[in-house]
Amino acid sequence: MAARLPHLLAVSLLALNWLFATPADAACRPPDELARVLVDNGASGELELSARFFLDEDALLEGRPLRSAVEIHLPRDGIRTLGRASPTLCVSLVVEADGELLGIYHRRVEVDLEGATGWIYQLETDLPDGTSQVLVVVQDASGGAFGIAAADPAEDGLMPRGPAAVQLTATREAPSASWHQTLPGTSPSPGRRGQRADPVVIRLIPPPEQPVGGNTRFDALVSSDAVERVVFRLDGEDLEERRRRPLLERPFVARLPLARPPRPQIVEAVAYDRHGREIGRDQIEVNRIDAPFRVRITELEGDLRSGEMTLEARVSVPADARLERVEVYRGERLLGTYRTSEIRQQISVAGASPDEFLRVAAFLSDGSSIDDVVLLGAGASDEVDVNLVGLQAVVTDASGRPVEDLRQEDFSIQFEGRSFAPQSFAYADDVSLLLGLVVDTSGSMQLVMHDTQRAAAKFLGTAVLPQDRAFLVDFDQRPRLLHPTTSDLPRLLLDLSRLRAEGTTAMYDAVMFSMLQFEREPGRKALVVLTDGDDRDSRFGPKDCIELARKTGVPVYIIGLGALDTLRRILPEKELRRVTEQTGGRLYLVDSIAELDGAYAQIQAELRSQYSLAFYADRDLNGEERRQIRLEIARPGLEARTVVGDQSPTP
Repeated sequence: MAARLPHLLAVSLLALNWLFATPADAACRPPDELARVLVDNGASGELELSARFFLDEDALLEGRPLRSAVEIHLPRDGIRTLGRASPTLCVSLVVEADGELLGIYHRRVEVDLEGATGWIYQLETDLPDGTSQVLVVVQDASGGAFGIAAADPAEDGLMPRGPAAVQLTATREAPSASWHQTLPGTSPSPGRRGQRADPVVIRLIPPPEQPVGGNTRFDALVSSDAVERVVFRLDGEDLEERRRRPLLERPFVARLPLARPPRPQIVEAVAYDRHGREIGRDQIEVNRIDAPFRVRITELEGDLRSGEMTLEARVSVPADARLERVEVYRGERLLGTYRTSEIRQQISVAGASPDEFLRVAAFLSDGSSIDDVVLLGAGASDEVDVNLVGLQAVVTDASGRPVEDLRQEDFSIQFEGRSFAPQSFAYADDVSLLLGLVVDTSGSMQLVMHDTQRAAAKFLGTAVLPQDRAFLVDFDQRPRLLHPTTSDLPRLLLDLSRLRAEGTTAMYDAVMFSMLQFEREPGRKALVVLTDGDDRDSRFGPKDCIELARKTGVPVYIIGLGALDTLRRILPEKELRRVTEQTGGRLYLVDSIAELDGAYAQIQAELRSQYSLAFYADRDLNGEERRQIRLEIARPGLEARTVVGDQSPTP
C-alpha cells in the first residue's frame, strides 16, 4: 500500500476533509486528524485493507451508466487493530472522475467480528462518466482506526453473472442516506480533460528505408503543446536543436550525419518546455542488424569411406521469436533433436551414396520452420541462405464478403516471376491480434461523441479476444496515447468512456503516431481510425502514412463520419481511400450514426477471417521488393488484399 501513497495523498486528503464532516458521520474522527496522520506518518491509516472492483460488461458495451461491484476486504490483522468484537464502521467510496473527486457511497455498518478471520463488505453502485480512480475508506466510528485503499480491477475485470454473481450484502448493515456530491476545492488531475497524463510526449519517425547513411532527415512528432524545443542527439552527442515555430509545418525536424558505411547508431530526441524542463524523450536504433530466421550447415567434415562424418550447423532466430527445436535427418531418418542454436553431431554414413542428403530443420515456437540441405558428396560449401517472409491477407468474394474456408493449397505467392507455395499457414484465430483503435476527439465530433464511444466500445468487446491485445489513441490537433498496449479490456473500455471532444484535427499525425506503437510487435496487426476527416493540422500526409504502414506491416481501416453534418467540408475520400487500399485495409463512409455498428462489424469480420502465410525468399528483401509480392488464389472470382510484414506470423 505504501507504493500507492503519493497518488492517494493527491486525491484523498480533500476527499476526507468533506467526507467525514457530514452529519451522518459525526462520530467519526475529524478530517484534520486523518489528514495529519497521513502527512506526518507517511501512511494510509492503521487499518490494513484491500479492495477490488468488477465492471458490468453489458453497460460498457451498450453505453449505459457504468455499473460496478466493489469488494472491500479487512483481514485478521485489521480486525485485531480495531480491538473490539462489535465495532461500528463507516464505509465510504470516493472516485476521481474528470479531474474532480466525487463521493458516491457512504454507509455506517454494525458488524460482529467475534472469532472472525476476516471481514468482506460488498456493494454495488454506478460509477460516474470519466472515472479514473476508485478509493475506499473504512473508519472505526468511535474515532479510532481508519484505512484508505485504492480499489484494483478484479482479475477477470467483469461482474460475475448468474448464480455466481457477487452477493452484495453486509452483516447487519444500518444504512444512512447515500450521497453524491462534488467535493469542494478539488482541481483537475494532470492530463487533458481529466484523462491521465500522457507519458508519450515525443516520438521519432524512423527513416522509411534502412540501412541509411550520410545526412539523414529525422522528424519528431509531439503530442503536447507544452513542447517548446527539441534537442536531437546521435550516439549520445547533442547535434541539433529545433524550437517551436508556429508558421512551420513541421517545426521539429533535423538532419543528422549518420555513419558511412551504415552501422547501428542511436538517435534520440529530447523535448523541453518553455522553462527548460525535460518533459519527454524518445530514441530509436537505426541500421539495426536483425537476425533473420535462418539455418545453415556450416561444416561437413570427413568422407564417405570412413563411415563417419561431423556435421556443424547454426540457427539464427529473430529478436521477437523463440527457438523450439532443431532436427537433423539423413534422408528421411531422424538422427537427433536439439534445443540449441548451434549443433555439432557425429553422423554414421556407412553404406551411404554421394547422392544421399543431410537435412537440418529448425522450428520456432509458433510452428514456423526452415531447413538447409546438403548432399553427402558435396560438403557444406553449397548452402543457400533462405529468409522467411510473412504475409497476412483478407480474401473477399465478388460481393466483398470475407471468405473463410480456404486451405493452404489454395494459395500461391508470386514474386519476381516465380511462384512459391506457402511454407506456413494459419487462420486468424490461431494467431494473436494487436489492434490499434484511433478516435477523433476534435471539436467537430462533439455532437456524435457519445454514439461513437458506444460503437467503439462494442467493437472492442467483440474484436479483442483473450489472446489479443489493443491500444487506444485519441487526437485533436495532437495525438495522445490514451492507453498503451494491453489485454485488459475493461481498462480500455474505461479509458474510452472518458473521451471528450474539443480542438481541431490532425488525423494523419495520429496515424503516424499510432503506427509507432506496432514497432517490433509480433503477430497480426490492424489499425482502425474513426474520424470526420476534417484534417486541418497534420504535419504528415497520406504518403507518409502509407510508407510507415507498409514498413510495419499494418493494414489501416478508416471509418469516415463527414457525411453526418452537411456543414462540415466534404471528406477527402480519394486521400482516405488511397491510404486504406495501399495498406491492405478498407474505407467505410458512414452516412448516419446507425451505420457505425455495421462498419465496425464488417471490420471485425475481416479481422477474424484473415489468413497468415509465409514463404522462403533467398535473401533479405527491402521495402520495394516486398511491395512486389502478390498473392494468387486457385478458386476463381476471389480477391486478396495482402500486407507483407517484417517477420513471420507468431501466435
